[in-house]
Amino acid sequence: MKDDPEKALILSASRTKDLVHRCPDLLADILFGKAPCRWGPHGPFGRVNPEALHSVILWTKDPGNLLVQAHLRESLLELKERFNVLISLEITATGLGGSFMEPGIPLWPNVRQDLKDLLAEGWINPAAVIYRYDPFLSVRTPGGSIFSNASIEMFRVVCAAFLDLGVKRVTTSRADAVHYPKVAQRVQKLGLEWIHIGDQEAFNLCGQMGDFCRSRGANFSVCCDPILPGLTDNWGCIDSRWLNKIKGDEYPKATEIPHNQIGKQRPTCQCTYSRDIGYSTGSATCYSGGFGCLYCYSQGNAQAPQSDWIMQEIAEFDQDPDSYWRKLGL
Repeated sequence: MKDDPEKALILSASRTKDLVHRCPDLLADILFGKAPCRWGPHGPFGRVNPEALHSVILWTKDPGNLLVQAHLRESLLELKERFNVLISLEITATGLGGSFMEPGIPLWPNVRQDLKDLLAEGWINPAAVIYRYDPFLSVRTPGGSIFSNASIEMFRVVCAAFLDLGVKRVTTSRADAVHYPKVAQRVQKLGLEWIHIGDQEAFNLCGQMGDFCRSRGANFSVCCDPILPGLTDNWGCIDSRWLNKIKGDEYPKATEIPHNQIGKQRPTCQCTYSRDIGYSTGSATCYSGGFGCLYCYSQGNAQAPQSDWIMQEIAEFDQDPDSYWRKLGL
């Protein structure tokens, strides 16, 4: 059947939970139907048929387990070699890893090194990697300093390091504490003031990001917010047009139907249809599991898991911002 979403399925693991980091063995079992999965946050339970997979998209801020977790590595390699499944990565590095804003995330140079080592092994195509500078944000500390990665200078430094590895797709988004006010409430309890980045400032920054990426021969897009018609290349983060092209015409194609015509994503989401297994039984939240990114909107009322350490880090930043940025590799 044309555009049958049940054939040549794109599997997402996962947009809101870092299964690579938190649940590598469970992820490996789900990919081969050895463990049940749930199709999205409100979907039915079922089991993956590896023969039906077109691509597996791994979203992670810490790809190290792809180098050291044998069960996950073996499963992904078997999917690729036996079933011709395309392995795609969505790698996030905002420049804030290891800071009080992303307390459990590795420093961005370490994430970049892990990706470099993975690509050197040859089983992941750099063309199938998306680098995410996602999100960009600003807060004011109790000492009155501005802590922000909403900076074209910072973006150029971090993004260039990933583009140097052969990555050709980049995406970003603005952190949102307007539609998700609990984010602002969470940081306020830690003495931080959320600074809303207005549309014009966000437009200008994304325009500069896009110019930089295009100057390096890379594709640039924005994930949902801010809405920039005509400025970006208008690809979805999960985009079967791109994945079908990478995989080649000799393989069955994934449907190119927009996800919002079949399922439900944010209204401005431009992704094509896929299924997210991050809500499966046994999957653990990356927030409470140590990442604890303060801007995480999917965790609702969850409080920061390392609040004492965070407060110490905020005080350290206030005492010497320049030294603190150097500690983060910037």
